[in-house]
Amino acid sequence: HLTSDADAFSRLWRRNQAWFPRGVGLQYYNDCMMRSVVRILSAEVWRAGLADGPQVAYEAFLNLRPAAFRADLWRYMLLWAQGGVYLDAKVALAGPLGALFDLNSTALQVLRDRGLGNYWQGAFAAIQPRNPFLAAVIRQVVEDVRKKRFFPGRNTRLTGPEAMFVAVGARDCMAHGRDLVAPQWWPGSWNCSEPSGVTVIGAMRSLPGGNVGAPVACKAEDAGASNG
Repeated sequence: HLTSDADAFSRLWRRNQAWFPRGVGLQYYNDCMMRSVVRILSAEVWRAGLADGPQVAYEAFLNLRPAAFRADLWRYMLLWAQGGVYLDAKVALAGPLGALFDLNSTALQVLRDRGLGNYWQGAFAAIQPRNPFLAAVIRQVVEDVRKKRFFPGRNTRLTGPEAMFVAVGARDCMAHGRDLVAPQWWPGSWNCSEPSGVTVIGAMRSLPGGNVGAPVACKAEDAGASNG
C-alpha cells in the first residue's frame, strides 16, 4: 500500500513505478497473502509433477523457518504460476524496467551479487509462466524440506541463491583457479558457462546510507556483468 510521499517506502516505489512500461502493474504481498497464495498454488505444483501430493508444497512452506525461507519458496511458486518480475521491497531501479529485463524473453533472468558473484534473488524475472528452471528450483526446495535435509553453515542452500544455483545453475565453473564439481556453489568470483535457459542480466550494488538502504538493480553494461 503506497501512502503519500511522506514515508521512504512510498517515495521509493513511486520512483520505481515511473520506470514501469505502460500496462505493467505492481502487486504487493504481506505474510498473510503469501501464505494464501502458496496454499492455492500447492495443488497446481502437484499437478505439474513438482510435488508428491496436492498439499506437499504448502506443508513445506509452513515447515520453513525463518520467514525469509518461506518468502523464497513463495516467490518461486508465484512467478512459476503467473510469470512476471520479482523485486524485493527495498530494491531501487536504476533505469527503465524494460531496459533491465527483456520483457519478451522466455529465459529465467537473474542478477549476480556483486560481492559474492553468485545469483542474487532480490530481483529476477520469469516473464512467461511455467518456466522449467523455476520448476526445477521448486521441486528441489520442496523435496529438501520434505526429507529434512540440513546444510550446516550454508544459510542460502535450502531455499536461497545457493539453492537456485544448485537447481539450475551454471556448469563447467571455475572459482579461485579451481574446478567446481557441478552442481555446486562457491563463495567469491566464478566464471561459468550459463545454462541456455538462464540469462545473467546484470548485478546489484548497494546505495550508501539513506532511510531505505536500497540495493540498486544495474544494467549489465553498468555492472560489468556478462550475459549468458
